[in-house]
Amino acid sequence: ENHTLFVNGLFNDFQRKVSDKYQPEAIQKLRNTRDLQKNVFAFTYENLLFSGKLRTNLFYKHYFQKVTANEPYYDSTEKQYKINTTDKKVDHGGYGLTLSFVLLPNLYLLGSTERALRLPSADELFGNGSDNSLAAVGLKPERSWNANLGFSYYYQLGEHSFGINSSVYFRDTEDMIRESIQEGRNEYTQSENLEAVLTKGFDAELTYNYTDKLNVRFNISKFDVLFNTKYNQKGEPYNYYRMQIRNEPSFKYNGQATYYIKNLFLKNSHSSLYFNVNHVNGFYRNWSNVGSKNRDYIPAQYPMNIGFTYTFPKNKLALSFDAKNIFDDQLFDNYFL
Repeated sequence: ENHTLFVNGLFNDFQRKVSDKYQPEAIQKLRNTRDLQKNVFAFTYENLLFSGKLRTNLFYKHYFQKVTANEPYYDSTEKQYKINTTDKKVDHGGYGLTLSFVLLPNLYLLGSTERALRLPSADELFGNGSDNSLAAVGLKPERSWNANLGFSYYYQLGEHSFGINSSVYFRDTEDMIRESIQEGRNEYTQSENLEAVLTKGFDAELTYNYTDKLNVRFNISKFDVLFNTKYNQKGEPYNYYRMQIRNEPSFKYNGQATYYIKNLFLKNSHSSLYFNVNHVNGFYRNWSNVGSKNRDYIPAQYPMNIGFTYTFPKNKLALSFDAKNIFDDQLFDNYFL
């Protein structure tokens, strides 16, 4: 009665055939394909103890990925067009444990640990021309030890309800997959593997609801993403060992308030008006210890948005209006663009 076994399987197949009528005819005649297959199998054992107060999940996942690419190129030495063929396979296991315990009514303690694997996506491996993203078929999977510890609490007071959930987390990651700007080709990005990265931080979320009229939500995240490789392949020390990785903010928050209106203009209609604000703290474009003055610094950003949605009776038609960045704040991405 208190023991459950789950089995889950996922199969995903991605195929891209590339054609470009502006390429030389010799290249157009060659095979130009990108294929990606992914299989994930998961086995989970769940156990309930202490009258259902303690829930334990022990799981194992196995990942299979097959990458096949046939990419034509021009060999300037032999002065002819050839095909560069990639055939790569990933066969890897992961496992973990999650716990939840009902300490008090509406108060839950939560914890988990996992040996995790993140397989690179199709766009990360093969690039995407519409996004100026270059192929990186040699990408390795991202492997990490993850641990989380937190709590969740909910409180009801008449028509008012309050909630808070928070967690601290730890990630020890090898071969983290990140997008990078190509040196000398600033209009292009390409995914790459960082060596070892250590992440520590916490998340918190506060919520407030007033019946079915008002919902307020606030999230905050503080995290350090530290480059955790001390020496390069030549045995030379990295200057930015244990520094915050570049192009990565370490503090964010966002808040949103939504007000619901019934029977506006028409009976049985539903409307909602929302306002939200996002904050990304300032961070460096490059390693924070590279250079002394005039370092590229991406300033703090506070974009604010508003929106309105009107749902007609019978819920068959909805109209929405959104206004983004209403105070015309100067916004940047992680690469100061």
